[in-house]
Amino acid sequence: MKLAMEAMFGVQPASSMSFDHRSLIQRGHARARCWARSVVVVALAAAGFSGCATHDMRAEVKEGARAMSVAPMAAPARNITNFSDALSCMDGLFITYGIRDVAVLVEDLDDKTKKVTAGTKDMLISATSSMTRRSNAIRLNTFGRDSIGLTEWIIRGGRVSTFDDLPQFVIRGSVSQFDQNLISGERSGGIAIGNVVSAGVADRVSSSRMAIDLNVIHGSNYAIVPGVTSQNSIEIRNEGRGADADATIKKLGINFNMTIAKSEGQAQGLRNLVDLAAVELFGRLSRTPYWSCIGSNMQAPEVTKEVEDWYYAMERNGNLIPYVQYQMRIRGYYGGAIDGQMTPALGKSVALYRAAMGGEPDRQSIDADFFKRYLAADHARVLEKSPPPAQPPGVAAEQAQPAPSSGPATKSGNNTAPAVGRLQLSMQSAGGERVFGRGQPLQLLISANRQAHVVCYMRDESQHFQRIFPNRFNNDSLLRAGDTLQLPGQMRFQIVASPRGSTEAVICYGTERDVLAQVPRHISGADFENLPVASFDDIKAAFRNIVGNEFAEGVFHVRTR
Repeated sequence: MKLAMEAMFGVQPASSMSFDHRSLIQRGHARARCWARSVVVVALAAAGFSGCATHDMRAEVKEGARAMSVAPMAAPARNITNFSDALSCMDGLFITYGIRDVAVLVEDLDDKTKKVTAGTKDMLISATSSMTRRSNAIRLNTFGRDSIGLTEWIIRGGRVSTFDDLPQFVIRGSVSQFDQNLISGERSGGIAIGNVVSAGVADRVSSSRMAIDLNVIHGSNYAIVPGVTSQNSIEIRNEGRGADADATIKKLGINFNMTIAKSEGQAQGLRNLVDLAAVELFGRLSRTPYWSCIGSNMQAPEVTKEVEDWYYAMERNGNLIPYVQYQMRIRGYYGGAIDGQMTPALGKSVALYRAAMGGEPDRQSIDADFFKRYLAADHARVLEKSPPPAQPPGVAAEQAQPAPSSGPATKSGNNTAPAVGRLQLSMQSAGGERVFGRGQPLQLLISANRQAHVVCYMRDESQHFQRIFPNRFNNDSLLRAGDTLQLPGQMRFQIVASPRGSTEAVICYGTERDVLAQVPRHISGADFENLPVASFDDIKAAFRNIVGNEFAEGVFHVRTR
């Protein structure tokens, strides 16, 4: 090898050398220059091959171990993914579209591949929490195998909820796929020059694919909610240097590219998938334009197809008209009931809002064009340009009339039936009782002397306040004159007299228009959750700030024997 290298660089073999000292010195200088050139050539070759200089791997490992043994100096930071802003965006969409009281149970999300050691369920919990910071729209129940101890502790402590609080929906799924080294390649090479110079380079590239499948099912019968699913995969490309990896998620015609540090590994890729899945699942479940939160729009073919699927599915299963009734009501363009009936009042509301969005006036049908326009609209700008009418279509035009009789007496605690005139509410128990046995379930009947929107709260034996109507089982607050609202009626919760014999109370507020969306979040809260209020006076003040004194109040005291 030495002779070959000398021949390569123009140096004669030792057997042909002269012993002339000047020639020997000159040859030594030439040899030195040749060795220098050889080092430069090898270094350049290595740089061209790998893109980086060689280094001492043992020193790097030692340095890495030393760094890991030192406690972190920086404060903990929230995980940031490519979809962190999208989660905040969804929070705003929930407020804009009036989404509230969505009760969801998340099951344990296992790794079926046994290759990704990460807390998928915990990631989904964090993502959901991030997207409901302001709206409080999603109430996520995290019961699972690791919740058994907490449940037993609650039961032993006697802290069983007054309400049979059942989730409407359940999320189930898993890390369903992990294909490692789908495509891989490696190149390596090395060179040694005696005992003086040695160099080696390697170039390795591999590609893996990880996927999760999450679905939403009905909590009542475990049937799937059609179309409410998230099926996404991420491609992770690792390079031989090991410093980082590139990852790509393709969705709605967009490539989301990200860099994953070696300290994060596959778990960070999974977190990106989970964040995107949360946006998709709750966007599809609530029928809100979630694609706007991940940089897409109605022009994307995938979005257009999904909106068309929503429209025809909702029309077929009877959910389209109630959806539009609710949306027109929260915009202030409709004042009627959410009953699924296509009435002239609703048609007029649709025509008015279609015109406000720039569509054809006088078209009263709820067609695909209206649905697409509605999901693509900037509703804050629409309402700024075209405020809702002072008298929305659907508001009862009939004169005030006496409240209907519901039994031998129509009483609200110590109050008699309301008289004709100013809006008033009447409350009584279904059987006319005023005193109940401890732990006895009861039914309340609420009526009004004219059409009103009703919001009811309960103060329990522990002096906690909760909103019990409207709720996840019935989000229509409208009570027509002549009708009676029964609480809980067919809704899946219970009102139970205090087992300890304490006096409890249910109070309802009636307004001429639906104002719950305007009530501060700490007052409206989520259904059946304790509110941070000290008394009914705090709740009453919130309604007074919105409608002045133009509201009715009814109170029923639940006393025990």
